[in-house]
Amino acid sequence: RAGRERRDGGRPARDEPLTGAEGAREEALRAWRRRRSQADSVPAYVVFSDATLRAIASRAPTTARELAGVPGIGPAKLERYGVDVLALVAADPGAPAEP
Repeated sequence: RAGRERRDGGRPARDEPLTGAEGAREEALRAWRRRRSQADSVPAYVVFSDATLRAIASRAPTTARELAGVPGIGPAKLERYGVDVLALVAADPGAPAEP
């Protein structure tokens, strides 16, 4: 059960589907990650893992400090992708993500 968290603990378990705004946010993040990985010519997991995208979607960070607290986001990824991710989270979750 390592790495799994319950919905009542603030974050969903890895296999628990996200719903509503969280699910839409996760899909928008996945689309952004796909475009970003293609632009950078790297595999998608190099940008962010599925678990990191899921955590961003469920936590919906609004500041760089909050984003830095998400597992899988260190200083380099915060510097490289932070502005884009925060803008995406702040946008309507159903709106298309910008690169």
